Amino acid sequence: MQTRSQRDALAILEQVKAIKQEKKEVIKRYSVLVNDLPMMIRQNGLQQAFGFIQGKSKESMHPITDQKPHSAETYFLNHLADRLGITDDLIQQLYDAPLSEYMYYTRRCLEVSVWYKRYSASLLSDDDTPATKEVKNAS
Repeated sequence: MQTRSQRDALAILEQVKAIKQEKKEVIKRYSVLVNDLPMMIRQNGLQQAFGFIQGKSKESMHPITDQKPHSAETYFLNHLADRLGITDDLIQQLYDAPLSEYMYYTRRCLEVSVWYKRYSASLLSDDDTPATKEVKNAS
């Protein structure tokens, strides 16, 4: 039996591997988002952080579908929605969530952000990505 953290790690590994196949600018932007998410959540709150990320996207946010997104922001929000178990509109779900559920989503995002940072630093490694610099500076 796997722990939730192990399930997160495996799913996030596959998500980050898929990003590695994208254009270089998508990879770089995804890495920046991964690196900045925990700080954005702690400073502004979950809904504001997601709203900011969605606002930076050049396409409309869709629930997880077969339609392939083109921006790093949409990829990242879809990946987070998957880890949160949200299949509807992510932003609306957060807006409608009662306080206890909103707090749960916030904790979950902070939990999974660790895996996103680790995998993006190792798999999307490019010497000038923020996550890679952070890992190298910590060593």
